[in-house]
Amino acid sequence: MIKYLAAHGFVHVHTRGSHHVLRRGTRTVVVPERAQVGRGLLLEILAQVGLSRDEFLGDYNKR
Repeated sequence: MIKYLAAHGFVHVHTRGSHHVLRRGTRTVVVPERAQVGRGLLLEILAQVGLSRDEFLGDYNKR
């Protein structure tokens, strides 16, 4: 998730424990450092950064 957001212009600001804070403009999001993120948390992160589920799935299927 961190690499995905970085590819969409988010910059790592700092880390506290296992949580990374990323920022793009005025949008800030905290992302846990996990191999897998649950569906609810994934959708919440996408909503916070202004990306849709379909955008994410389209990018995910391209890789």
